[in-house]
Amino acid sequence: MFLQRRTSTGLDIGEYNVKFSIIEADGGRIRNLWHEEVMPERQSQNDALDEATLRERLETLGASVRMKFPNVKKPVSTPIQGESVVCQYLELPQVSPKELDLAVNSMARRHVPFPMESVSISYMSVPQLSRGAKRSAVFFVAVEKSAVQRMQTLVSSMGFELKRPEITPLALVREFSRNHDTPKDQFTALLHIGFRQTYFIVLRQHNPYYVRNFTPAGRDFTYAFQMGNQSSWEAAEHVKRNYNCLDRDVSVEPFLLRWLEEVKRSMEFFRTQVLRADDGVSQVFMSGGGAAWQGLDERLSSEIGMPVVLDCWDRSRLTATDWRPEDACLYKLVVGACLGD
Repeated sequence: MFLQRRTSTGLDIGEYNVKFSIIEADGGRIRNLWHEEVMPERQSQNDALDEATLRERLETLGASVRMKFPNVKKPVSTPIQGESVVCQYLELPQVSPKELDLAVNSMARRHVPFPMESVSISYMSVPQLSRGAKRSAVFFVAVEKSAVQRMQTLVSSMGFELKRPEITPLALVREFSRNHDTPKDQFTALLHIGFRQTYFIVLRQHNPYYVRNFTPAGRDFTYAFQMGNQSSWEAAEHVKRNYNCLDRDVSVEPFLLRWLEEVKRSMEFFRTQVLRADDGVSQVFMSGGGAAWQGLDERLSSEIGMPVVLDCWDRSRLTATDWRPEDACLYKLVVGACLGD
């Protein structure tokens, strides 16, 4: 009898859809991917399910997952995203590990907009960016405890257990680092276009250094087509999926120009305020549901003057063979959550 490979399970409960992944824990081979829309009856960008209805909907989706994947493990890793998370790169005077704990918590007060007793703080040591005297460099994360508690409730609604909450930028960096080889001295930007927010993340040598999330994002672009064509949300989604960003339609162009400007602002802020050098990001990888939008990579590349590519599977491998390369963009976050095991 063959030995059964140990697997890890990821579950991404988003506002637009639920995504699910199973990967082999030893080699990271992707065994299963699945997603389902949470609110197919949506009529506008601000439509939302009340908590009771959302839990009922998730209970049904959880039953579908277990039916499709009967051997799935119940403990899952789940990303937490949105305004409840703060990420920041810090440089401190060189101190001992024990002193570093106190220093990070003290410095975090300057950057966290929530009461300190309401958040959990963690950090990782990273190579410093500044030249000169050696300093203690860290990338810290603060997440509201209430956001973790809510996610535990939602995961339980689907019949699973929250093994570990994952922070969205760190999960994306982890997946990218496993999937790609990049030069050790090169800064790379990950641009993850979700339903509500766009994430701009800068990393080097698998270490995160900068995170900014902003709008517009996927729902704003759909809303633009809905208003421009005076159509249903479903019809606007169809138009968006078949639209080429090089066409410059008057309905969506103001939203797209604002999005391009936010990307440029993010890049400039990282270069001047974080890195404080003349160089900066050298390449951009796009993921998320909005990344496969036709012509978006070309528009962005033209605006920022550097290569922009769709973040597909590279070193990562799927057991299934019926996936299109662009489908990888949808699952970067949930796969990255798995890789924390």
